[in-house]
Order: sequence, then structure tokens, then C-alpha cells
Amino acid sequence: MQTDAITVAQFNSLIRSQLETIGPMIVEGEIVQMNVTARGGVNIDLKDPKGSALVRVSGYAPTIQGIHTVKEGDSVAVWGTPTLWEEKGLFSIKAFKLMPLGEGALREAYEMLKTKLAAEGLFDEDRKRPLPEYVTRIALITAKGSAAESDFLKILRENEAGLEIDFYPVHVQAGTPNRRSLQHLKQQIPGVMTVLYSRAEEAASRTCLHLMTRCWHGPSLPQKHR
Repeated sequence: MQTDAITVAQFNSLIRSQLETIGPMIVEGEIVQMNVTARGGVNIDLKDPKGSALVRVSGYAPTIQGIHTVKEGDSVAVWGTPTLWEEKGLFSIKAFKLMPLGEGALREAYEMLKTKLAAEGLFDEDRKRPLPEYVTRIALITAKGSAAESDFLKILRENEAGLEIDFYPVHVQAGTPNRRSLQHLKQQIPGVMTVLYSRAEEAASRTCLHLMTRCWHGPSLPQKHR
């Protein structure tokens, strides 16, 4: 036991440093209260699904994936790191991703995000251009060495597709590549006919497709094959 006295500030700093060594975790619960300030500050009270235990979720809205797909009353999964706000001595999970739980909730979140992006004009017809009849060059965006990469290339080889593949590896964080990676790739991908994002989880792929739509927002957007 430590016998020398320390100040409150020193104690809080020590506890914060110890908490953050735990690293990222995934915590499931129900959102009983949610507030996003005008400056983007996020404060959420997350309740245990089988009891009364509560934990605070904090963060900055623009850096939290899925923040616009959840609401009060939703059962969610939170990706984040335990931390302590030293000034007030408040414990919380510093979140970097939120996702509703359950197939119905995922579908609802997908539709909510789709409606939000449509309201921004990202799907307007005057922003679309038709895909060429025959695609010969593809930009593949996925994590380097991932199963998604190897499976896609294996299928191409088996079918002797004869396509030119430009591989653009991205760091995938909790299911989707981050916005900065995609914005950087937008500047790197010249003249490709199709951009393919490959990810195993359907819900994560849906979210990423909308994120890519945002990052490629410009005078024209390619149409999807149907």
C-alpha cells in the first residue's frame, strides 16, 4: 500500500492512466438517456440489459461511427475505451463506434442513415453517371491480408475474369474504414471504372457504402449495379 499522500488531481490522473491501459472494449446495453451538444459533445447513459447498473458513454460526435443511427430506448453495442474525466472525476467509456443490436434495429438504422444522406442530395440523379457496359478495371478497398481480400481475388482467378485490380489497403476500425482513409483514397484513385469495398459483415458493409458516398461526394457519382 502506498503510504505517501497524493492530491486529488494526482489520484485522478493515476486512475485514468490505469483505466486506459485496459484498451478498447465492446459493451452492450440500453440507451436510457442521450444528449449531443451543439459543439458535438456526446453524453449517453447506458443501462445493463439485465439489471440496473449504468455507465456513462462520452465522446465527440464527428469521431463516433454510427452516432446518427441510434436513439434513446435502443439496445446498442458500444466500442470504446474506459477513461476518467480528471477534472470532475467522472468515469465513462470514450466511444468511437455505436451500433444498434438485432436485425430489425440494424435495418432501421440503415434506413435512417439512407434517408439522412438522401436529404443531403447525395443520391440525386444529376450526380449519377451510368457504369460502362464492360468493366475492365476495379479499385479494391479492404484491409490488407484480410479474408475479404483473399476470397475476392480467389473468385477472380477461378473465373478467369481478366480484370485489372488496383488494391488500396485501408485500416478497418471496428468494421468500417475510417473517413480519413477514404478521403485520402479519393485523391489516389484516378480513372477506375468501379470501386469495390469488401467486408464480411453485411451491416458494416452497408454503413461503409454510405460513408464512401459521403467521401466521394462531388459532381458525379457512379450508379450501383442492380
